[in-house]
Amino acid sequence: MDELIKRLFEGETHLLPKVISLLEKDPNQAVSFLSSIDLDIRRKTYTIGITGPPGAGKSTLISELVKYFDDAKTKIGVILCDPTSPESGGAILGDRIRLQDSFLNPNIFVRSIPNYRADGGVSPLVGVVTSLLAACDYEIVLVESVGVGQNEFDLACISDILIVALVPESGDSVQIMKSGLMELGDIYVINKSDRVGSIEMQKLVKSQVVMNFHDSSWKPPVILTQAQTSGGIEDLYKSIVMYKEKNMNSSEILLKKERNKVAEFKMILRNMITAYLLDKNTAPAEISSVVESVNNNKKAPYVAAYEVFNDLFFKKNKLRN
Repeated sequence: MDELIKRLFEGETHLLPKVISLLEKDPNQAVSFLSSIDLDIRRKTYTIGITGPPGAGKSTLISELVKYFDDAKTKIGVILCDPTSPESGGAILGDRIRLQDSFLNPNIFVRSIPNYRADGGVSPLVGVVTSLLAACDYEIVLVESVGVGQNEFDLACISDILIVALVPESGDSVQIMKSGLMELGDIYVINKSDRVGSIEMQKLVKSQVVMNFHDSSWKPPVILTQAQTSGGIEDLYKSIVMYKEKNMNSSEILLKKERNKVAEFKMILRNMITAYLLDKNTAPAEISSVVESVNNNKKAPYVAAYEVFNDLFFKKNKLRN
């Protein structure tokens, strides 16, 4: 692995897929890699997160944005997080299809990563892969989340800028108001704006932006796009560039970056613990028996979960003390 990393950093970028696959299979390799590099290396790249509900056209937006960054002679990485089956553990990794025009471009690297059932829509490995791309001099990294719901805080904590993609049918005013994403986005996009209700949706989101960001120096724009025909993509690209130029070194953004490091740590730890406890190959034997008691209707799910949590994190600590 060390030899592969050395060759990769010397310019053999065709090794990227192989190195990422090794990092995915063995967490120890990821630990070894991160321990050997400058922890500030991710500052070399600008990470753009794109989230939103399924069907909002996130992959198509990315494929169009990539063209603008490519025209600017920028080296671009794209990380697509795809949902993992709770049954088989497999992932379709189908979002790559929309970016197939970029596969032969030497300045663009596209990688699909299963989210490994991470509850925030983003694989815990995204930060590792972003560090790897930064070490290979990729200037822009676009990350697409699974898009599992309203509260995808995990993508926000690893992004320099977060784009929230919505469609005219994304929900009524109540749904928009209670969405956690309405407090996290740096740019809002109403995609598929040729549909009925796009103007009304834009007005609704703008009203939420005014309410949620009245104390912020940056007021997130709400942009109408139609990604399949490239409509509005230039406005989106210009807004990204403007945000970067205005906020890159602001005290507000630097403070946000510091908070995000801790949030990323908590996200990774949470997902590691969840994966360990729920994987039938690694879970402690007592958990299997508790699961069986729930299946047999001998224990309520809440009671069973509380007992497991208490046994793992409190009783053992008391014994040590």
